[in-house]
Amino acid sequence: MPIRDETHNHARYLTFGCYHKRHLFKFTALSDLFVQHLDHWRKEYDLELWAYVIMANHVHLLVYPKEKKLGPAIGALKSKFAREAPAWLRDNTPALHEELSTTERGTTVYRFWQTGGGYDRNVFSNEAIQKYIRYMHNNPVRAGVTQHPEAYVSSSARFWLRCEPVPMKMDVPAWWREGRRMKKS
Repeated sequence: MPIRDETHNHARYLTFGCYHKRHLFKFTALSDLFVQHLDHWRKEYDLELWAYVIMANHVHLLVYPKEKKLGPAIGALKSKFAREAPAWLRDNTPALHEELSTTERGTTVYRFWQTGGGYDRNVFSNEAIQKYIRYMHNNPVRAGVTQHPEAYVSSSARFWLRCEPVPMKMDVPAWWREGRRMKKS
């Protein structure tokens, strides 16, 4: 298992998926709830959120941790959200909620996230940052969900490609603020 480089001054590209690849974020209410958690998370852990995409069965994030180690922050985001999301599923889609049940140590628990750490990559260069942002924003296009990245609501694409607001405050890397704009793909 690779060791995370927890040094500062570089971005982190993260991907984590829903339990058994279920399309749990097809529900706008859960996607909106996750955005609320993301916004709180970035403030609580002093992170810059540079880009995000919430797909039906997974999430992509590009973050810049300013001070604290990111490992505990990721665990906090996932666990806090995973405690709230099953209640919504239980109340609104009981059959799907039951599909998320598993037994651990003789107790029934409900999973939201796939077990394991997900995908975590250190991103060191401005060019790589732009590449990851384009990759993330084009994910809905590759999946056939939309024809244009900026048309996909559950992402930061409109912010990056059209300078339009998205559901949460986006942080902007220093190199972008200094006059370098993202190139359309």
